[in-house]
Amino acid sequence: MKNMMKNRSNYRLVMYVNVFVILFQMHFVPLKGVNYATGPDPAEGPSELKYKRYTEGSEHPFMDGRSLKLEVMASNLSGVSGLVIEPDSGGVYLSDTGGGIVYYFDQADGLTAYINREITESSGKRLINVENPTGLEIDNSGKLIVCDQGAIGVRRRESKYRWKELAVSSEKHRLSGPTDIILASDGSYYFSDSRLFKENSENCGVYRRAKNGRVSLLYDGLTNPAGMAFSEKESHLFIANADPKNSAVFRFDVGKAGKLTNPVEWPMLDNGENYWKSKIPSVVRNIGGDCLVVAHDEILSFFHMDGKMLGSISMPEKIGSVALDSAKEYLWVGGKSKLFRITAEDLE
Repeated sequence: MKNMMKNRSNYRLVMYVNVFVILFQMHFVPLKGVNYATGPDPAEGPSELKYKRYTEGSEHPFMDGRSLKLEVMASNLSGVSGLVIEPDSGGVYLSDTGGGIVYYFDQADGLTAYINREITESSGKRLINVENPTGLEIDNSGKLIVCDQGAIGVRRRESKYRWKELAVSSEKHRLSGPTDIILASDGSYYFSDSRLFKENSENCGVYRRAKNGRVSLLYDGLTNPAGMAFSEKESHLFIANADPKNSAVFRFDVGKAGKLTNPVEWPMLDNGENYWKSKIPSVVRNIGGDCLVVAHDEILSFFHMDGKMLGSISMPEKIGSVALDSAKEYLWVGGKSKLFRITAEDLE
């Protein structure tokens, strides 16, 4: 009888332990292949997208003589404020800032959670991967770099369980929350530190991390620096100031060691008025062909580097990020709740 009761007790103990392990995994261990956002809906086909032309004969190659199709590639997101395309595969990394997840999308597997907010090592130790990821970049070695507004830093993912800190808040550089990041041809990184998600913060600026690891403040004269883009030869840096009280895109001259000088509002209208006076630009991207795309609310505006406006596209929702693939086949747009893909098709 005692042995029977002992066996029953052992059975209950094993059962309780198994239940605890299952519950622990459900709450703390991200399950492989589980998607928190949803991928493309087969029932929702592509729709036509209208490109409003402002300048004849000055089209970007992606727009020239083509019709545009809009597809929804992912839904149920919480603000896509970072996009970067993997050069070799054409896969897309996207940061879901509100959801605290970095996703990866490719044509073969669709949408998968690439970096979860939390992960548990085999030893049982819980690690915080990301909190509120924003800007994304891929370095020359193919590693993913993540700006994190929640963790207040810039980090490079070395492996599944290991990160390298590239820039953190310190006594010397008090960061509010890195927002956007771009890679220069010399291997250095430029990143904007803004109050875009933290209205009460007093600190903001544009920083550069050199190849030797030194982080330096390049400019702190903008009230809320956000999206950034280089000109073709990196002689100029364009920065969106996403401040309702001082909304503008500024163009800087880039000097030795990344020194930023001669800030001018860009572009200016013929009457001398700032084009962005009644708009709030937040995203700036160089999409080749001496062309910049600037996002403000749900509008994508296309400009030549000299400031001439080429055209615009109205999207279904507010825009948080933009990326054009190297083959210029797809323009990816991250929105408030969806990931969009714009395809250019030849007109017959």
